[in-house]
Amino acid sequence: MLAGSPIIVAPVEAPNPSNAKTSSANASVSITLPAIGGMRHVLSWICWSYSADPTGGRCYVQDGADTILDFDVTAGGPGALPVPDIPGSIGSTMTITLTAGGAGVTGKLNIYSRTSPYAPGSSVAA
Repeated sequence: MLAGSPIIVAPVEAPNPSNAKTSSANASVSITLPAIGGMRHVLSWICWSYSADPTGGRCYVQDGADTILDFDVTAGGPGALPVPDIPGSIGSTMTITLTAGGAGVTGKLNIYSRTSPYAPGSSVAA
């Protein structure tokens, strides 16, 4: 390396452990990623299922108190949404919720996320 050359440091990102939860019948299920100072959660994948066609099925993602993704789930069985790296705010909790599916309907929710100090595509701390 030449004297005075800049040192390029790649951002360190830590994958969050596998997150999977199952509700009891007619109950919501949520996965909460706790706030970490100086870091942001980045959501990359959501997978869900209902044991039968839901009544009012819905999945949503909150960054702190702000809803940043919200969609209806209208059929029973599995579904998946590979999302394009949705970043949360630095130092914020991220909560992913699958709402209650109705009488006798059980829901399952799985996510993949990572924790990062950088915005996607950025070379400097956000």
